[in-house]
Amino acid sequence: MANTPAPALELRDGDADELDQLLRSTTTSAGLARRARIVVLAADGMANTRISEAVGTSVPTVLKWRSRYLQDGLDGLLDAERTGRPRYLNHADVVSATLMPPPRKYGVTHWSSRLLAGHLGIGNATVARAWREYGVQPWRSGTFKFSTGACQVFCVSRSSVRVRGDGRFVRDRPSITVRERVSSSW
Repeated sequence: MANTPAPALELRDGDADELDQLLRSTTTSAGLARRARIVVLAADGMANTRISEAVGTSVPTVLKWRSRYLQDGLDGLLDAERTGRPRYLNHADVVSATLMPPPRKYGVTHWSSRLLAGHLGIGNATVARAWREYGVQPWRSGTFKFSTGACQVFCVSRSSVRVRGDGRFVRDRPSITVRERVSSSW
């Protein structure tokens, strides 16, 4: 018989409550909520085409999440680890470049993310991520204005990684110190 709906999905013990919590939570990511909704509708016996229409996905997507739930349970609904190229740029290097005054040719007193990115030959989003990671805010007027008559040489110690009591890794912020003040010949 053609186009018969798939049999209702059998939920594991306790999963119905957890799926309901995922659907009701305001902090659940949209993707995880969609997957949970697919599983709940499949457990109610709804056909895959109806599920895809209700959720706004394709039928192969519904089939994928049904099978992932059958295989791995709720853990199968979580995002898988993403592959990709590891970071090749150390954010501490970007921060140390930020602490150096911009060259006089730019005619500015502090770096912007786009200006520093162009100077270093990297993307401005990379600069912004490094600043956010280390809490650097060069646009703040009280903290990052460089004198155009003299430059300061800064020392940025590399950040260290330590393990907290709960087993999580914590990156310590680098310490920033003024090592010497040198007159500039700009």
